[in-house]
Amino acid sequence: MGIAIIEGQKIAARASWLIHPPELYFDPYNTYIHGITEEDVADKPEFNKLWDGFRQYFEGRLVVAHNASFDMSVLRHVLDEYGIPYPQLSYLCTRVTARRVWPGLHGYGLTTVCDYLGVEFKHHDAEEDAVACAEVALRASHQISATTIAELMENTGILSGQLHPGGYKSCHVRQTHEGLAAIRAAAGDFNQHHPFFEKTVVFTGTLQSMVRKEAAQRVVNSGGHCGESLARETNFLVLGDLDFSKLKGGVKSSKLKKAESLLASGSDIEIISEAEFLRMLAE
Repeated sequence: MGIAIIEGQKIAARASWLIHPPELYFDPYNTYIHGITEEDVADKPEFNKLWDGFRQYFEGRLVVAHNASFDMSVLRHVLDEYGIPYPQLSYLCTRVTARRVWPGLHGYGLTTVCDYLGVEFKHHDAEEDAVACAEVALRASHQISATTIAELMENTGILSGQLHPGGYKSCHVRQTHEGLAAIRAAAGDFNQHHPFFEKTVVFTGTLQSMVRKEAAQRVVNSGGHCGESLARETNFLVLGDLDFSKLKGGVKSSKLKKAESLLASGSDIEIISEAEFLRMLAE
């Protein structure tokens, strides 16, 4: 784990720790990415032994991370592994922030954003990544003349994510326009195991079972989100029957072409038929 402490408009401290996983096994590909081996952590403490010291960096804090949904997922899973209650915290995703502050970049991964900003760092080193993420947040604040991270979020229309003992919700942009993205859930009690919970769904083509707005409402009622256009954060592209029949004939919609392009660049978008969409809704 790596951290960078922001105080005012500067990074005041930085640190990192190696942690012994519950099961001492490293996938060779992961070691290739971050360089950490089983031998490196063999004599290090497990997460539950470090949590009392870590808690101060989370409890009651605003935590910043790049592609924060991933980091928060890792944190939740390791806390669940040891039966540790979730801390109460808010969090900001600098990937979401960068998309708002610097629109039009060819990508919004941490390396791409830092290259654009001229921030040098060693990627996949936890401490270096944390410092780079902090730099992105500080430079975004400077870009829009915000004096605090809270002001940065307010001025960009970003709503912080939340983690608390009862659960969590994602960091996202406040929707101020009409359309599928503006649809609100009929109730706030979601099944967190539903396949569309905290997922973003985009539709293309004509649905046969219901109008698109009704389909979007059902996604949102399941705890998901609907977008008007595809982005790297999109999780599912639903093909209406018309688009699905065209696909069989070799004809592809612009959204489907973009989805395939995003898949080729490493996105995890899943392209599903209307029938599969209906099956997933019923789960």
